Amino acid sequence: MTEIELLDLTAAQRAMWFAENLDDDHSITVAHYLDIVDAGRPFDRELFRRGVIEGARELETAYTRITEVDGVPKQYIDFSASFPVIEIDLRGESDPVAAADEWMRADHQRPVDLRADPVAIGAFIRVADDRTFWYMRGHHIAFDGYGALMCLHEAVARYNCAVSGAERPAPRRASLAEVVADDAAYRESTRFAKDREFWSERAAGLPERVTLATHPALTGIHTDTVVAAGMLDAGLEARVRRCARDLDASVAAILTAAFAAFLVRMSATDDVVLSLPVTARTTARIKHSAGMVSNMLPLRVDGVGAATCADVVAAVTTE
Repeated sequence: MTEIELLDLTAAQRAMWFAENLDDDHSITVAHYLDIVDAGRPFDRELFRRGVIEGARELETAYTRITEVDGVPKQYIDFSASFPVIEIDLRGESDPVAAADEWMRADHQRPVDLRADPVAIGAFIRVADDRTFWYMRGHHIAFDGYGALMCLHEAVARYNCAVSGAERPAPRRASLAEVVADDAAYRESTRFAKDREFWSERAAGLPERVTLATHPALTGIHTDTVVAAGMLDAGLEARVRRCARDLDASVAAILTAAFAAFLVRMSATDDVVLSLPVTARTTARIKHSAGMVSNMLPLRVDGVGAATCADVVAAVTTE
């Protein structure tokens, strides 16, 4: 029998562990779905399933298990454990897409017992003869947003290579053990001390938070949560991209500046601080890995009300 290698949690994972233990009725999970429409070639679910499983085994995180040793959380990889990939057929529903959305939301809100349940599941949800949703949900202690996207990219890349017959280049990626070791090494380094000093100074004297909420936030995900979403029409998307080119900025900077300006317009302040996620992956090997190492950093933009649009974009880009 192979001896289990117990690993520490990364700093980001420890934060998720504490958050998980604050609320027994809610788990912090990451979920996404891919809308797959047959376009000339039927979608081969079994081939995609094989890519999902092979990619998950290589990336390891879907097989993460959490345990406690003398009250301290530890993790290990168990390839004999379950990573469910299920089939759901909703083609007989009156509104298959709405039914799929309801199923995915319910699964996303379902509590996960980290000591007993799989940290991830996948599902093929059929909503039409030529349309399938590929859904995956993972607990945030094992997956950050970047890691979840890496799992999706890995499955799609394997599927595309299998269909086309192309050779799939094997990326040089870090194992979970290497990700944990890198996180520990950083926290013992002089770079960590310098980073802490920098961010302590940067976060000193931040202005009062700006919020559009009319009441305090509640913990957990609730079924009465309102989600407003929409697609940019082609004309507006083209304008955003053209603005980015004209101002020598990224689209992300344009959208962030727009949101900062919106908060200022909707509130009685000129200074805002946005919390933005960063991947926290500093080596090529870790950039090709999954896991949970991401962080949130404050992005401060002052004097927005009196600034021009170009000024706000420049300030966001600099930050």
